[in-house]
Amino acid sequence: GVVTLRRANGTFTNFFGATDTARGAALLAALNAAGSGDVVHLGPGVFDLAGGNAALGTNVSLIGQGRGQTIIVNVTKSYPLLILTRDNTISSVTLSNSTANGNYLGVRNVTGDCGRMVFDDVAIYGYSDGMTLFGTGTVEMRHSYVYGSSNSLSFEGHKLTIALYDSVFECVGPGRSLGIGAESQPTAYIRAIIKDCVFKKSGGASSAFFYAGYGQASLFNCTWEVDDGSFHVMRRGGPVTLDAACNFDAEKVSGVVVRAKSYGHSPSEGFLQLMRDGV
Repeated sequence: GVVTLRRANGTFTNFFGATDTARGAALLAALNAAGSGDVVHLGPGVFDLAGGNAALGTNVSLIGQGRGQTIIVNVTKSYPLLILTRDNTISSVTLSNSTANGNYLGVRNVTGDCGRMVFDDVAIYGYSDGMTLFGTGTVEMRHSYVYGSSNSLSFEGHKLTIALYDSVFECVGPGRSLGIGAESQPTAYIRAIIKDCVFKKSGGASSAFFYAGYGQASLFNCTWEVDDGSFHVMRRGGPVTLDAACNFDAEKVSGVVVRAKSYGHSPSEGFLQLMRDGV
């Protein structure tokens, strides 16, 4: 197994490992050596971090060979599998912290300014929270899956812009599939556009989609797969707009929401048009 660190200046270094743990050690060495503008490329296989702490530095990207092909695993209780900082891109990998319920976190950032975070073709498994991001900046996610046994995907912060496309958020515990904002801080400005996504919720009454913020959340062609005890949508704060293609249960909504015209199920170009329209 090869881990390649491609530096911003055009040079590269290869790190090798023949076993799962050796590949994990090679990945940790590459991450520790990476600087701003560098990209860490991973081949296929399992990369077992064996309890080591993995972090992407500012403006460092991590790119694998495909979700389910490049698999990074760890068992780090009370510590995320992967720590993000600012301006990080993650693509074509699976990230899994443990396989049993407990305080095993998936992905989390540690700086108050996300810059621009991008997730493309990523699967994240946390046997507590899947991924939690906070602060200012922008977050883009497409063709991805986030699983949590407490909460799946959570955002908190101020002046945060979120764009989620063609992704699945699954919560199998007492928390939320997708939570944006905090009930204790509903005046934070957070704007979200969510299109062609699936909210899966089971394992305890809560809400599949939660929004609290002084901004706006717009949902297009989204699907809910929710157990009987949970709200499909819970709104606390700014407006939440759902188009006619969203299949939520109107009887399981907390807070006033707005129905809008449907953009239909369209490819990414349609999603870009939504952002141009400023919805």
